[in-house]
Amino acid sequence: MLALVGCKDKSPPKGLPPAQEWNAKSGDLPPVEQPQQQQAETPDEAEPNAPDPDREIDPAHHIRGEIKVHAKVKDKAKPGAALFVIAKQVGADGAPAGPPLAVQKLTWHGERVAFELTDANAMIAGTALDGEVIVTAHYDQDGDALTKQPGDIFGTLKVKVPAEGVTIWLDAVQ
Repeated sequence: MLALVGCKDKSPPKGLPPAQEWNAKSGDLPPVEQPQQQQAETPDEAEPNAPDPDREIDPAHHIRGEIKVHAKVKDKAKPGAALFVIAKQVGADGAPAGPPLAVQKLTWHGERVAFELTDANAMIAGTALDGEVIVTAHYDQDGDALTKQPGDIFGTLKVKVPAEGVTIWLDAVQ
């Protein structure tokens, strides 16, 4: 019986394509192909685009007013927290539906905060702040509009755009 200790055959296996043969000669492993990210196949699957910053803003597309805290939750609203104001279309069931038409981030200062939403607050190209919408004010303790945690306070109001002098009451605690 022959012992082949310490003997290594460094010749590449026969019949490999040239790139693999070179790797085999150098002792390197063949390159691994990285999977490519799948592209969205239809416009509905594509990421939404930001609006054109040079687009024309319709002055009639606005909601102006103030956000107040209701007496029943006044002790929960501390100055300095983030306050998000979000307008969405009214869905068939009367609830907010679809992507936000306009979003504004403010800072809660006390008993009331003024706000104004316009087409300039749009986050997605092709959306317009018009028609009947539901405006939600979200007093957000962690500053992240996508999270909801115990102690966050909400208020909603349905309005027809344009709307002036509206008041949204922060009155529902998460």
